[in-house]
Amino acid sequence: MYSIIAIEILSLTYLARETPDASCALFFKQEEWQVLHRIANRTTVVPDVSPTIHEAVACLAKLGGFLGRKSDGEPGVKVIWKGLRELRIVFENWHSI
Repeated sequence: MYSIIAIEILSLTYLARETPDASCALFFKQEEWQVLHRIANRTTVVPDVSPTIHEAVACLAKLGGFLGRKSDGEPGVKVIWKGLRELRIVFENWHSI
């Protein structure tokens, strides 16, 4: 089980680094990226077009505690994992309403 989760997180991390302009719809369902955008940016407005995978990973990292300062570099797998865990919790609770 942990191996599957680790592969998912690593593939998301490297996809964001190798093809940052790709759509996040490759990895997230429409409802998932919309919820991610809402909670990461603290807004109720959702963009018409899905954000790039790089923007989605930045939002996930923000949820995981990544500060995103100039000298911080790219987010690592640990903060992406934490952000993905938070997103899953929020999405499951939001989806059950």
